[in-house]
Amino acid sequence: MKIKTSFISVILMLTILQTILFTDVNGQQVIASSGGNYIQSSCSMSFTVGETVIQTLNNGNHMLAQGFQQPYKLTLNLKAYLQGFYDVAIGEMRTVLYNQGEWLTQGTECDTILVQLHESNPPYNVVQSLKGILQTNGTIVLRGMGQAGMSYYIGIRHRNSVETWSANPITLVDNTYYDFSTAATQAYGDNQVQVAPGTYAFYTGDIDQSGGVDGDDFNLLDPDIQNGNGGYLSTDLDGSGGIDGDDFNLFDPNAQNGVGAFLP
Repeated sequence: MKIKTSFISVILMLTILQTILFTDVNGQQVIASSGGNYIQSSCSMSFTVGETVIQTLNNGNHMLAQGFQQPYKLTLNLKAYLQGFYDVAIGEMRTVLYNQGEWLTQGTECDTILVQLHESNPPYNVVQSLKGILQTNGTIVLRGMGQAGMSYYIGIRHRNSVETWSANPITLVDNTYYDFSTAATQAYGDNQVQVAPGTYAFYTGDIDQSGGVDGDDFNLLDPDIQNGNGGYLSTDLDGSGGIDGDDFNLFDPNAQNGVGAFLP
């Protein structure tokens, strides 16, 4: 009878412990090889027992891990178009890296962008940054950015585009998706330009990355036009591989209208 009572007590204790630890679980926490726990409203308890070496190596989107407990990485799926690179005829962006001689074969790669997570409150500090390659269809997948349940402004920077942020802080989950391209209002301050019916893109022309499209950018653009330069240059606003009048035609309206970054 005592054995039966003790068994019931153990089962009851484990049930209570499970209820406490696994309520509102949003992520995992990896701990030392000696074992232990970490309890928080957005985390689960995690143990590592008997593993002598635990190590994680990161390089961009690639991860190599050793140990019983494997690190957990959130996935951030974004879609955004860049005005200068968007080709209305094909409904997506050009293969800029190939056109500019950076890629040996033509694929679906457009260009490199920098994605930054900013705190949702002033002074909106950068929490994390990660570079990746934006595809010609506007998509990019990033892993290991931010913490589940936390809210961040998503900021995107590109070498000749105006820095653009999400309209509001976005709360990250295991697999977060945010599409800038569906409306101007998807960007903070509605700071996008329509490139096709129902399709919006980040403004081009901020060649010097000062935050605005102005005469300083023209001073960089004009000599390359005059000299017929080409290659992997930020002055190639349309991503064709050469700098010419087509690039000026993209630049001029944005400069005349005082286009610039609109940030909180």
